[in-house]
Amino acid sequence: MKEALIKRFRDDLILDVKKGQQGADLEQHVTLKGSSQSIGMIMIERKSTKSFLTTWIPKLKKEVESSG
Repeated sequence: MKEALIKRFRDDLILDVKKGQQGADLEQHVTLKGSSQSIGMIMIERKSTKSFLTTWIPKLKKEVESSG
């Protein structure tokens, strides 16, 4: 997934969040095209599962709040 994002969004910075570290799996730091100005961050959480668990929602909200 990371490689596909890097290829598609060449101006953005795509970072792995280390295992065991609180947060999403990837962070996409969005920049203006042709600039180094950061305009936002997208947190990407990957799950390998057959069904969605509603218990993930509070965890994700907490991670978003703690990311600043």
